[in-house]
Amino acid sequence: MNQFKNYIADIVKRGIVKADRTGVGTVSAFGHFLRFDLREGFPLETLKKTPLKPIAAELLWFLEGSTDNNRLNELGATIWDEWALPDGSLGPIYGAQWRSWQVPEKKDHRSLWTRLKAAFKGEATPTRPYDQISAAIRMLRENPTSRRIVISGWNCAVLPDEGSSPQWNVLCGKQALPPCHMSFVMNASPIRIEDRIQYYVDSGVFPDLEKAKAGLAFAMRGVAAQEVDAASHEWLDSFGGPRYSLNGLLTQRSSDALLGASFNIASYSLLLSMVAQVVKMVPGEFCMAIADGHIYLNHLHVVEELLSREPYQFCRLVLNPNCTELEDFTMDDIEVENYVSHPRIKLDVAV
Repeated sequence: MNQFKNYIADIVKRGIVKADRTGVGTVSAFGHFLRFDLREGFPLETLKKTPLKPIAAELLWFLEGSTDNNRLNELGATIWDEWALPDGSLGPIYGAQWRSWQVPEKKDHRSLWTRLKAAFKGEATPTRPYDQISAAIRMLRENPTSRRIVISGWNCAVLPDEGSSPQWNVLCGKQALPPCHMSFVMNASPIRIEDRIQYYVDSGVFPDLEKAKAGLAFAMRGVAAQEVDAASHEWLDSFGGPRYSLNGLLTQRSSDALLGASFNIASYSLLLSMVAQVVKMVPGEFCMAIADGHIYLNHLHVVEELLSREPYQFCRLVLNPNCTELEDFTMDDIEVENYVSHPRIKLDVAV
């Protein structure tokens, strides 16, 4: 069964009615895990038409470090309009946390007297921005097998007050909404020799599998048996192809199953694919761990229709190969091919 379809069916099967912040009410079930192999296609949902443009626009907006809704509108998406101030402000949401998480200065250069007065008044110590995205890219290039490549959006210092409106929270220097997708872990896996050979065949470096294997056997003549694996990888490295596949795990505290989940799946699969390209890896698996998966009560009327549909094959993501840094990507550099889906299902967002 399609992963998204299975997710919806699981909420219907296990879910219980719960009240929520919006006042709409939900059918909610706790604990879900979805897995997508990006080598088999790009998971832009097919059970209902899922437009790529707002997904790409929001991701590029995050990567710019922007929290200005006017800039998101310029990119072609209106998905944050309900929560923004009239001037476009949304507070320190995803883009701010990804690209400029505020951390204490390594050294406070202020005079002792100034620091004492600030401490007496309860003023914050000086901070500097920490760019989590750049740090992740650097680690993947320098130490690809690290298990510490984490991008977090959950910053307790700027979480909004649940009892106040998004707009009031922004005026108070808080986030309009707390992050639903909280953290993203990236993890690189070495590609097996046979899979690397197949990659070169698929990309046209070798005309066919037999010739590729013959070339490798020729190159390994005289190499000691215990050194064949390392020497084989070194030979394959000479053709410039990737040595690692890049996997990603998204942790989500809250998921609007019918509106948000398909969006988040595509967004983080796109991010993983873009990162893989700029660090010279291939996309591997995208996984998604969801705590509270829910269907809003005003969406229940479409569930039967959605679950009656059979999924189509996933499409193919096409990224401009000339983009060698994340900052190079524009809307024109991100496309999909062979996308076929069922018709759109229009649903109201719970504000």
